Amino acid sequence: MNPALEQKPSVGVRIGSMLLDHFFLGMSFGIIMMTYQTVTGSITKFELPVVPFYVFIAIYLNKDAIKGQSIAKRLLGLQIVDRKTGQPAKEFQCFLRNMTIPAWPVEAIVVLFSPARRIGDLIAGTQTVVGIKRPLMSIFTDLRGQRPNRITVLTLLTTFIYTVLLWMLMDNILP
Repeated sequence: MNPALEQKPSVGVRIGSMLLDHFFLGMSFGIIMMTYQTVTGSITKFELPVVPFYVFIAIYLNKDAIKGQSIAKRLLGLQIVDRKTGQPAKEFQCFLRNMTIPAWPVEAIVVLFSPARRIGDLIAGTQTVVGIKRPLMSIFTDLRGQRPNRITVLTLLTTFIYTVLLWMLMDNILP
């Protein structure tokens, strides 16, 4: 077995990673909303604009796409890997595992019993392992080294389709 697959994270670090991701992504949502409101001049409105919300959803779905590490995973030394190869998960695998984010309270409960694999990991064939702690800004270095390929295009296209379907579903469910 690949040694990387044997280094399972503790429950505390895993829950901390989930909460830290929610914090960072919540801040990014705030920045997206402030930018949108400044550009459109809708600062006084208290409605949720559709476009910024779904841009945020797209970011959230792909938060681990760069070398299998979100911002929180970099800071806490965790990484999403392919369960079979032990290599960093591909962009599409990271998207698949994050499709279950709408049910994140259920995912958090699953992590209490299985810190290495949540429901999204079962779907994507991935797991979370202990890796190397990396500085926050390393994401920009890794992003510069990232070259788009067929998997990247497929992931972005699938993200777009998923968010449109989610938008249509929410538009029909919520008044």
